[in-house]
Amino acid sequence: MIKQAVFSLLPLFPVNILESLASSNPSSLKYRLASAGLRQRDVAVRNGVAQGLKFNTGESCPELALGTYEIPIQELFAQQLKAGDIFYDIGANVGFFSIIAAQLVGDTGKVYAFEPGEGNAQSIRHNAQLNNFSQIEVIEKAVSHTSGEGQLLLAKYSGGHALATADAPPDLAGKAIVDLVSIDDLIAQNKIEPPNFVKVDVEGAELDVLKGMTETIKTYQPRVIYEVDDGDRSAYERKYQELASFFELLNYRVTQIENSYDTIDWCVGHAIATPISE
Repeated sequence: MIKQAVFSLLPLFPVNILESLASSNPSSLKYRLASAGLRQRDVAVRNGVAQGLKFNTGESCPELALGTYEIPIQELFAQQLKAGDIFYDIGANVGFFSIIAAQLVGDTGKVYAFEPGEGNAQSIRHNAQLNNFSQIEVIEKAVSHTSGEGQLLLAKYSGGHALATADAPPDLAGKAIVDLVSIDDLIAQNKIEPPNFVKVDVEGAELDVLKGMTETIKTYQPRVIYEVDDGDRSAYERKYQELASFFELLNYRVTQIENSYDTIDWCVGHAIATPISE
C-alpha cells in the first residue's frame, strides 16, 4: 500500500530529484522510481544538446527527458547537422534525436522519423508538437531492404521493438504486422527528399536497412550514424564488421564513436560512416 502511494506521487516530484535518482544503476529501485516519475510527463530537458527543448519520454527511459542519453551521439549531431539539412531518424523510438535534429536543421530543413511502433510514433508527434517543430514528418513504417509487409516483435521497453528478421528482444511482449519500406523506393517515388545525414538504430536489422538504401548512399553520399548491439561479444563483433565492410565497399570511412554504455553488460556500440571523398 505504501509502495503504491509513493509511485502515485512520483509524477509530482521535482525533476532535479528524479534526475538524482536516475543516476543510479538501471536495475536499482532508485532508477525505477525515476522512470516512473518521468513516464508520460512533459518536461524541459535539463542537459545535453537538447537542453531547453520540451520532451515526453512516453514509455521509454528517463535519460531521454533529462538529456543524458547517448551524449557522444548528441555531440556528433551538433557537429554534423546544419540549417537546411535533410535528416532520417530510422528507428526513431519516441523521437529524442528527431527533436535534436529538428532544432539543428531549423525551419528550412526536414526530419523524417521512421518508427513502426504505434505508441512510439504517437510520442514523436507529441514531442514535435510540444516544440512547434513542423519540420518533423513521422513515417509509421519499418525500414528494410524491400517494401511490403513484415512482423514487428514488440518489447516491454519501447526502444527494443525489432523486426522478426532480426534478433528477438529479450523482453518480448507481443507481435504486430507492420508496413515495410525501403529508402531507395521512397526516394524513387519522390515521397521523401534525399538525406544529408542518417541515423540507423533498428535492433539488429541495420544491414537490411542499408541494403535498401544502397542507391541512395551511392548517389547522395549521406553521413550515417548507426548502432550495433548484442548480448554476445563475438556476435556483436561479427555484426560490427559486417556493417563496416558494407560501407567500405561503397568507398566510405568508418569511425567508431565513444562508448555511451560502458557500465552495462550488453554490448552496444556506435559508428559513423563518412564518404572518403569528403
